[in-house]
Amino acid sequence: MFYNGLILMAPRGFSFNQNPMVLNFTNGVLDLEEGKFSNLYQRELFQNIQFPFGFDRDQKCPLWMGFLKSLKFDDETILRLQEWVGYCLLPKVIGTLQKSLFFIGEKLRIIDHGYMLFLGVTIRKKQAI
Repeated sequence: MFYNGLILMAPRGFSFNQNPMVLNFTNGVLDLEEGKFSNLYQRELFQNIQFPFGFDRDQKCPLWMGFLKSLKFDDETILRLQEWVGYCLLPKVIGTLQKSLFFIGEKLRIIDHGYMLFLGVTIRKKQAI
């Protein structure tokens, strides 16, 4: 490989981000399978994707929650939408995990209920990361 004037030697089959269930933050890594956060980076995973912010399990986001509540969805729908956005933040999906979302209803009703606004916000936030 040739990258920015450097020659990189990598063995066959080498890949970055070898465990997509470990997310890299500026203050450490989150293992999604174990649900544990560590401020120690795992160099052997060769992660080249990093969220541009620190992880804080107790962090609240009143702006995001206020936005979701303004859409007038029931609590279960809000939980499912948050879960879907979480899946979209994963750098890669493995196993049976897939990223898809279906909106069911009449066209004008869907727009009135904020699904399109939700998608627009989600896409813009994902592009900002």
